[in-house]
Amino acid sequence: MVLDKAIVKDSLKRIEKNLTKSKKAFDEMESIIVNFQDVYNYFDELKSKTALSNEDKKNVGQIIKTTTLLENYSEFYSNLIDLQSKITSVSLKLREVALFLETYRTIRKYKIQNPQKIFAFLSGFLEGFAESYIFKPEFIGDMKTDDFVKKLGVVKDGPYLKANYIVLPKLIEYAYGQNMKNFVIESHNLKLIFRKGYVVTVYTENEIIKKIDRVARDLEIAFE
Repeated sequence: MVLDKAIVKDSLKRIEKNLTKSKKAFDEMESIIVNFQDVYNYFDELKSKTALSNEDKKNVGQIIKTTTLLENYSEFYSNLIDLQSKITSVSLKLREVALFLETYRTIRKYKIQNPQKIFAFLSGFLEGFAESYIFKPEFIGDMKTDDFVKKLGVVKDGPYLKANYIVLPKLIEYAYGQNMKNFVIESHNLKLIFRKGYVVTVYTENEIIKKIDRVARDLEIAFE
């Protein structure tokens, strides 16, 4: 059965419109979580629309010659592959988000305010918790690792630093002294983000949060 030229042309218009719209969305918003069901449905539609017989391809070829739509298949499939690559990239980010939410299920913000309380606060739940911790800026490029190594004798771990529990208070004090905007201390299932004014946001499991809450109450540290 030969496809009606008008139907094929309309299908190509819809396919190109969806492809352009989806590609633009992924170009501009790669970091957000998107609904993939529509995209998968769209690929199913593409598959059915492009599975043409030789006779159908002749008709499509004639239509393409008289329109600016999808001027050649190579460009069309190039855009399609680019979009598919972006979908895969965002899909990997989704897995990372899912893993993060699974590992760090509870969030709490502690307002230490007084820097003299930092060591007591950390020692209340970090001592013996892990052999070492990763120290890094929340934003890439916001830390000169060599300065930290020279001043504190900590170990470089790629673009970050690795330090044991005893060194952490000095590390934090030095980071604040360097006017770092936000910095992070983390282990396998604990993440602390230090911000201006000695405000610490903690991401971890519920049972660990309960322990940190007790430490905060003992030190009269407000949290929410």
